[in-house]
Amino acid sequence: MIGPPIAGYPEHCGTSCEAQWTTRIADYLEAYPFIAGDVVVVAHDGGVTAVPLACGDSCAPSWRAELGGYWPVEYADADVIVVARHFGGPKRVAVLPAKCADPCDPLWSAEMSDDLNGVESDGTTVFVSDGPSVLAFPTACTDPCQSVWSGELEEPTWNFLIDDRTLAAASPVGEFGENGIRVTVFIGRPR
Repeated sequence: MIGPPIAGYPEHCGTSCEAQWTTRIADYLEAYPFIAGDVVVVAHDGGVTAVPLACGDSCAPSWRAELGGYWPVEYADADVIVVARHFGGPKRVAVLPAKCADPCDPLWSAEMSDDLNGVESDGTTVFVSDGPSVLAFPTACTDPCQSVWSGELEEPTWNFLIDDRTLAAASPVGEFGENGIRVTVFIGRPR
């Protein structure tokens, strides 16, 4: 059984909007799609598939990365796609090229502890919350990829906010944040 379709709509629809194309890629879609350059990337049961934005009537995937398990897309741009395996096996973070061949293999991956939480990128650095540690990996890394910078917090980070000078990490205070949220700001983060 093939699951729900994904569809491409024109950028400016007006009052009536019909899909320019639709395609089905997997039994189960894991998370929201992302645009990565000229493709739409979708996490699904066991991997990630890229579909051209200008797919047309006979819409076929550009490439597929068979990763096994639950790997939602955490970040995507015209150059890289960051995915993370939070459940169903060893916790890992991986970077795929946006312009990939079929089958698509990660540029690199890094194993995390069982406390993998927030993952975010700005296109040059991948920031990962691995327990109370905040780790930074260059997107242009190669296997085996090692963290180039780390910071320690009192609690695991749930979310990151990034601008061109600052990395802010939001962490719960108390179990499940019942005592609020702590924001830790790192200035002068790696590039």
